[in-house]
Amino acid sequence: MGDEPLRSYLANCAAGLLRVLRGDLNPLETLFPGGNDELAKGLYERSPAAVYVNHVAAATVAARARLGSNQPGISPAFAGYSK
Repeated sequence: MGDEPLRSYLANCAAGLLRVLRGDLNPLETLFPGGNDELAKGLYERSPAAVYVNHVAAATVAARARLGSNQPGISPAFAGYSK
């Protein structure tokens, strides 16, 4: 399994590195080139590492929610969350 979103982001970073270092290019342009969010969406939604971390985060929130709202550190907003 490849990580095309990460490869695309790294290629974009490499292409703009000198301009970023000189202050000629906003670093956010490496993630949102021309204001387009497709690169960022790919990186945060379809990259294998992001998919894994998102599943871990969702499972953690769901597990804490199952403990109930009386548990320390659980927000009442998440107390009824279940998937």
